[in-house]
Formats: sequence, C-alpha cells, structure tokens
Amino acid sequence: MTEELFATDAYRRSFDAAVVATDRDAGRVALGRTAFYPGGGGQPHDLGTVDWGDGPVAVTRVKREEGRIWHWLDAPELPGEGVEVAGELDWARRHLLMRTHTALSISAEPGRRLEAGINEESAAARPSSSSSWGVRWPLPTPRWSDRGESDPYRLSADNEA
Repeated sequence: MTEELFATDAYRRSFDAAVVATDRDAGRVALGRTAFYPGGGGQPHDLGTVDWGDGPVAVTRVKREEGRIWHWLDAPELPGEGVEVAGELDWARRHLLMRTHTALSISAEPGRRLEAGINEESAAARPSSSSSWGVRWPLPTPRWSDRGESDPYRLSADNEA
C-alpha cells in the first residue's frame, strides 16, 4: 500500500520516498509514499518530477492500481526497488487544478439546490414556500407578458392569467 500524502496535505509540494516496485516494461515505479494525486472523481492526475541522483526526471502519468500508486517516468533507466527518490510536484498546475475544482463546486451548488427542488422523483427534497433560498413551489412558468407592455422581451413569471 502506498502512503497517500496528498490525502493529508494537499499543499505539500515535495517529498522523499523509497521505490517499492519497478515495472520496466511499462516504464513506471511504485513508491512507498507519494504526494502525487493519481486522479479520480473527474480530477486529473498530478505531474512533476522525481530525482534519484542524476537529475530530475518527468512524471508523465500517475495511477492507482491494487493499492499501489504507479508513477510513469520519462527516463531510459528506472530506479530499482529500495532506491530513495525525491518527488516534486508541478505546483503551478496542482494549485490551478485545486482552485478550478473549488470554483466549479461553488458555481454548481445553486444548480444542485434547484434540481433538488424541482425533481419530481424527490418530493422530500422539494423546497417549501418558506425555503431559505427563495424558490416557491410550484415554480412559476415563464411566459411572454400579455399585458401590452412595449418591451416584448420582458417575461412575466406570474401563474395567474
């Protein structure tokens, strides 16, 4: 099992670890611990580098498989089992992904709440007229105003004729 440093410290940028498995055919190594997020839940995996003495080597892919987190390396030779490596995340990318994920979660919340309120299969989730977020049930049906206003683009949200 790989110790998942990203799960306890999302702001960690670097770490040291030992190689616990090497798959030379696939060009990947599994580390005993990692700060590289392997992707999941719609989020992409991290990128960065690992260094075991001859300079940093790019980590091009990260994936969880059977309890291990594998790191694909852009290197002609891979470190063997037991070799200590230093990992460094592409922090600019990770931080951008974190901020984007947060922004998308915040902007999607009003839609989730509205969907919960109008979903016919979820009557229990339907807001009451005293809903704290201001939607009354049943929702008014928008229609063109028939009151003779001069602005044809003005919508009326009244349920009365």
